[in-house]
Amino acid sequence: MIPALAGVLGSRIARAVCDRRDLTSWKRKSYSGKQVCLSGGLDLLAGVTAANCAGSFAQPRYRAACLLATGSAGLAGYIDDHCEDRFPAHGKGFRGHLGALRRGQLSSGAAKIAIIGTGAMMSAAWLEVCGLSGSNRPNGARDLRVRFASGLVNTAIIALSANTFNLLDLRPGRARKVAILLGVPTGGQVGRDTAVAAAAGIGEDLLGRTMLGDLGANVLGAQLGMGWTRSSLPVRCVTLAVLLGVNVAAERVSFSQLIESTPVLREFDMLGR
Repeated sequence: MIPALAGVLGSRIARAVCDRRDLTSWKRKSYSGKQVCLSGGLDLLAGVTAANCAGSFAQPRYRAACLLATGSAGLAGYIDDHCEDRFPAHGKGFRGHLGALRRGQLSSGAAKIAIIGTGAMMSAAWLEVCGLSGSNRPNGARDLRVRFASGLVNTAIIALSANTFNLLDLRPGRARKVAILLGVPTGGQVGRDTAVAAAAGIGEDLLGRTMLGDLGANVLGAQLGMGWTRSSLPVRCVTLAVLLGVNVAAERVSFSQLIESTPVLREFDMLGR
């Protein structure tokens, strides 16, 4: 309860500060052509960070891993949101960014992949070293193999979850609603804290006043990914398969078009807008 309350308080304080600052450079055109401020990512980051810091009293090593994952995801998102024009190449999706890298040109997206991947790997390694992931830990050589496999799975879950929520942040409130829907039943205490922090700023998001941007969406996904690392290894493998499928599908299919053409998904997406 205390981490969740800290998440709400952190989000609301950040929102109050942002409302009093000139954030012209944070404004972008939305899908509708309206000017929207990316400061939603700041209030989400503040909420998630406050929740992790409050939770560190009970789970210090695990919450430290959460801070590492979300901090690297937030840094990568900030670079993609605000420094894209400073990179020699531009791309879209994994294929576009990695294609530019093969040509010897670095894009902000490729830098984002590297930073999120490194943060996810370090967080996953820390979980295994401290025995905090959901693995069953037998003795001997098999223990090392299981822990190595567990670390790889956790790394991929955190990184792909961060990118998945980036893909969802294309309409008002969409990424926050999915985080609330998934975080409460599947993410353990960290997932519930994340859902509460996401809900704290959803009003401005739904009204089209703010959006998460890459910064907020990456943080949201990385934090939920950390929540999913506490599941058993078989459950995490299923989670990884779903996330991988979503990210592969996104290279070929428009999620917005798919949602708008599916009545149930369309109604959920429009809820509160």
